Amino acid sequence: MRCAAVALTSGGSRLALEVAKKFPDCHIYIFEGRKDESVDTTYIKEFRSLPQLFSEILPKYEAIFLIMSLGIVMRTIGPYLKGKGIDPAVLVLDEKGQFIISALSGHLGGANQIAVELAEQLSALPVITTATDVQGVTAIDTIACSHGWAVEPVSQIKTVNGALANREPILVTTELSYLTGRWFGDYPIICKKWADIDHSNNIPVVKISNKEEKLTTAGPSLFVRPKNLIVGLGCKQGVPFEKLLASVQQTFDEYQLALNSVRELASCTVKEHEPGLRELADYLQVPIKFYSPKELSGSIEAHGLTRSGFVKKQIGVEGVCEPAAISGEGTPQLLIPKQKFPGITVAVAQDTSILSD
Repeated sequence: MRCAAVALTSGGSRLALEVAKKFPDCHIYIFEGRKDESVDTTYIKEFRSLPQLFSEILPKYEAIFLIMSLGIVMRTIGPYLKGKGIDPAVLVLDEKGQFIISALSGHLGGANQIAVELAEQLSALPVITTATDVQGVTAIDTIACSHGWAVEPVSQIKTVNGALANREPILVTTELSYLTGRWFGDYPIICKKWADIDHSNNIPVVKISNKEEKLTTAGPSLFVRPKNLIVGLGCKQGVPFEKLLASVQQTFDEYQLALNSVRELASCTVKEHEPGLRELADYLQVPIKFYSPKELSGSIEAHGLTRSGFVKKQIGVEGVCEPAAISGEGTPQLLIPKQKFPGITVAVAQDTSILSD
């Protein structure tokens, strides 16, 4: 986790160093002239303006530890915040390290969990104020984040969590039949078509779906996007990122799939050095895996996938996108067969093993 520790005083600079020791990728920022002389300067940057520093570091880090009063933070940070689904976890500590306040992005950013874990390491007291946590119930976005899943739209999280904090029921539903009998955190998943659900009682509905559906007044309160789609890709040498993205986007639009449900990209080791594939993975913020021709041939044989003599002549295997899509972890099954674009092929598999533990 990429994080930063910020201090305004010499006492705070000592605590910043202690915090940084707990996180391998943590940068330290100390107000100019306030660094304690005993603190190693190797990984420390000095700053003159806290507002300017906030404008620079908020987009860069996943978690920020502010060793200063909560009042200073409240009066300074506001103009630089972007939104619930964007802002990093922000935690506020007193310079003696007695209290660790989860101040921002408690659920989606993980600030609550970070506060609890860091407090244990520093023998401090975590301060958690989110209503669901205070009431001892698990927030819906906390469960989603524990799986690395996205929640849409972020603005509706409060509707569901508000019901949970008030001990009111919610309904977690899906049309993905393989989730029958499984649980989403503390909540059983009801596998029903939307039309078969009784909406007369106005209970907030959370729908687990990798299908791209629009939120409407007659629809779910919230969508949870399971990370269970694997995109297999084949391409000619030098195909640019823009064309790869357009091909994937067109495939997902045609089959009404949600890009937020993509878990990973996959291709052949022959394509390992294609910059366009790497750029696409970076753009979607997912890993990309490469399988050898032997591994792909095994998947083609085992699953009776599409074969191409032309492709075999070029790279030594009869297909790339379909076998690459189903070669990942779990139990991936081919969902969208090979789609052809100029110089590009796309296939999509879905892992049906999610939430099976």
